[in-house]
Amino acid sequence: MSRSAYPYLVRAVLLEVPQSMIDERRRSGADRWDEMWEGELHMSPPPSFAHNRMGRCLVTGLDAVAAVHGLEVTYETGLWAADGGPESYRIPDVSVVHPDRISQRGMETGTAPLLAIEIRSSGDEAYLKIPFYGRVGVTELVIIDATTEVIRRYVGNGLTMTEVSDPAGPSVRLETLPGVSISLITNQPGIRVECG
Repeated sequence: MSRSAYPYLVRAVLLEVPQSMIDERRRSGADRWDEMWEGELHMSPPPSFAHNRMGRCLVTGLDAVAAVHGLEVTYETGLWAADGGPESYRIPDVSVVHPDRISQRGMETGTAPLLAIEIRSSGDEAYLKIPFYGRVGVTELVIIDATTEVIRRYVGNGLTMTEVSDPAGPSVRLETLPGVSISLITNQPGIRVECG
């Protein structure tokens, strides 16, 4: 069957991933988006241009206001679960964290970001990461879905995340950075960060 016979996004499960595949992903740099979910390797495709544009807008827009609060904005930094060792981590698209809470390999449980932001691409697993973010102590989670033009906001209590975006729409106000709102620019794949 030709490649064109498959839909754009094909999900596959390999019970065991050949070492040659892992080595090739590492060699090509494609593994930078891979995540370990409690010992299960999740291989993600590289982000699209629109995805990267949104990420760049978020980092640029949040950087100055985060600095005022003594916080650091990071892009695609691993968040590791202490209870999973090297077998459990996720990579939020953007995080806001205290500088003294960043480890050599990224961010650890107990040093979880105040704010994690996921930019949802079609068919990705952003919503499936919510329980992990709650378990490792993320204070606030924002999931931006350009496809549905909805931004959802969740707050954590150290165990779980609860959705608080009511109603879910193209804009949210952040709790972790008071006075900051994030809005989708709907006529192009973009993000607006506003303070005040």
